[in-house]
Amino acid sequence: MKIGVIGVGGAVGSTFAFEFQRAGHEVFGIDKEKEIQKIREKKFFLHPFFQEKKVLKLKVFSLEEKEAFREIENCDLLFFAIPRPLKDSLFFYFQKLAQQKKELPFLFFIQNGLNLREEILRVFQLFFKKEDEKKIIRAILLNPFLKKNKEEKIIIRYSLPLKILLAREKEEREFF
Repeated sequence: MKIGVIGVGGAVGSTFAFEFQRAGHEVFGIDKEKEIQKIREKKFFLHPFFQEKKVLKLKVFSLEEKEAFREIENCDLLFFAIPRPLKDSLFFYFQKLAQQKKELPFLFFIQNGLNLREEILRVFQLFFKKEDEKKIIRAILLNPFLKKNKEEKIIIRYSLPLKILLAREKEEREFF
């Protein structure tokens, strides 16, 4: 499976990129130039608790690089690990995806929040059909993460196994 990780320079994005790669998937990452430079310079380390530290090595692109969006064209899953509010970032990526005129990959969002689905759908519906909403997967992460800058290096610490809860549409209920 080919997986693109949006937000690969963050604690969650880098961890999942690394673990997807260890599981045998073809993985690439996209983020801001500053984060990508640290990965390219091999100054980005992942350190699962009770295991040795590993350098994050994978194909990465900054947002400005056209190759990033050629990679997106052929991926099976886009994994979003981006900070909230999502609106501007989603508008940017969904617009790029809509321009491709190819089948939409699965869109995996790993974030906590009560109204996240609504936030995603508001932007999604500007570019895609209602029936494509089934390609949206939302999960909540249960693991603790720690991101440290140390001597111009970035170290991400996390626990294994990675634990997620798949989220579904919330049901509105009146409690009072």
